[in-house]
Amino acid sequence: MPPKRTVRALAPLLEFVQFALIAIPTNLEVGIAKTMSPRDRASMGKPLAGQVSPRTGWLIRALQNHFEALMLFTIAVVAVTLSGASNGFIAACAWVYLGARILYVPAYALGWVPWRTLFFSIGLFATLLMVLAARSDGRASDGRGEPVRQRGDAARRGHRAWRRQDPALTSRCADALHP
Repeated sequence: MPPKRTVRALAPLLEFVQFALIAIPTNLEVGIAKTMSPRDRASMGKPLAGQVSPRTGWLIRALQNHFEALMLFTIAVVAVTLSGASNGFIAACAWVYLGARILYVPAYALGWVPWRTLFFSIGLFATLLMVLAARSDGRASDGRGEPVRQRGDAARRGHRAWRRQDPALTSRCADALHP
C-alpha cells in the first residue's frame, strides 16, 4: 500500500484512540445517562464540553479538531491519487501530518502552549504541501511510471471510450473513493 494511503488508513485509528480517551473520562464525570441521551439542550442543560473537567474538555475539542483536519488530509490524498503524483516528498508529508496529529493530542490535553498550535500548523502545512505537490507533479502514470493517455483526445470520442482507454486512472479513482 502506498505511504499516503497507509497514513490515510492509520489516521482514523488515531480518531478511535482519541474517542476512547474522551469516552471513558466523560462517562465517569457526567454519567452514562447524559452521554447516552440525545444531547439536546433540554437533556444536557449546556454543551457536554462545558460539563466535564478542563482536560476532558480539551480532549473533546482535540477530537473535533481532528475530524476537521482529517477531512482536509483526505482531500489531499484524493488530489495526489487522482493526479498520479507519488514521490518521496508526498509520502514524507503524509507521515509528517500523522506525526503532528499524534503529538497534537497530548499537547492539547496537557495545555502545552504554544506547542499544540505548532503541531497543528505543521500538520496543516504538510497537508497543503501534499496538494501543491500533486498539482505540480500532476503527470498521470499507471503506477509503474508509464504515462497514460490524457483525456483530451479521448474526450472527443466520448467519456466511455476514454474510460476504456485509461484503466489506470479508473483504478486510481476507485482506490481514492474506496481505500
